[in-house]
Amino acid sequence: GPCQNWKGVLQEALARRQWELPRYSSSQSGPPHCPTFGCTVTVSSGSKGQAQVFTFTGDCEATKVKAEQTAARKAVEWLNL
Repeated sequence: GPCQNWKGVLQEALARRQWELPRYSSSQSGPPHCPTFGCTVTVSSGSKGQAQVFTFTGDCEATKVKAEQTAARKAVEWLNL
């Protein structure tokens, strides 16, 4: 549903596969009184040395938390986790 904790879903799914934990990086743009936040999550699959790295960019949102959730959701859906 809309209240799904996508960051938690992503983290648990990666842990089950014994992949590395996701790495989030966020950016802020817009005026200080009305900022928007973007977030990118990086997921490394498989074992070190032969890992594939996937990067997913979330939607621009009013809060950093929401931006992180949309990035995590894209990772979960695209990777079929």
